Amino acid sequence: MNRQLTLDSGVKVGVDVDLPASIETDPENQGAFSDPMTGTLATHAGHGTFIAGLLRQICPDSVITVLRIMGANGVVPEDVLTSSISALAVHQQEQRKQDRALTDALVLSLGYYSETTEDEVYTAGLLNLLVALAERGVTTFAAAGNDSTTRKSFPAAFATQQPFGGKDICPLVSVAALNPDRTVALFSNDGNWVTAHDLGAN
Repeated sequence: MNRQLTLDSGVKVGVDVDLPASIETDPENQGAFSDPMTGTLATHAGHGTFIAGLLRQICPDSVITVLRIMGANGVVPEDVLTSSISALAVHQQEQRKQDRALTDALVLSLGYYSETTEDEVYTAGLLNLLVALAERGVTTFAAAGNDSTTRKSFPAAFATQQPFGGKDICPLVSVAALNPDRTVALFSNDGNWVTAHDLGAN
């Protein structure tokens, strides 16, 4: 499992995990710590590592790179997300030119809600970045969210927007969670913007 992608220019994608400041703020480096609101662990400590572990179990031959973009509190700075996606598109181009291994999929276990109509126009910038990835052969899997609502969560809700859904572009798949009996899990977001459902409880 890789912890970092590096562009041909030497620029690292996502947080440079070898920097002292990154090590000091690593949500998993300190282990359990006291949080007066939630107990001994921050709300999202281990989130990405857990998802990567599930992927490893399902597809043990895959090469997984985990890019740290989320803090232990679940906040993803917008500039870190967008610059990482842009850099991944550049990395894909560089890999293709050098006939090196390509990225097949991007998993985004994160999301946000637009508060106004203007927000949806603004957030189209992220849509464009994900389209650029899809045009370079990367399928994105985005979590529908865990707030038990039908309200659109982005970037998952982009799955039903053009150009996604067309034959000439890799898909963006929005994924909701199911119970073992195949009903939608109580905590899972769902709606007509969700394009896939799979087991996500127990």
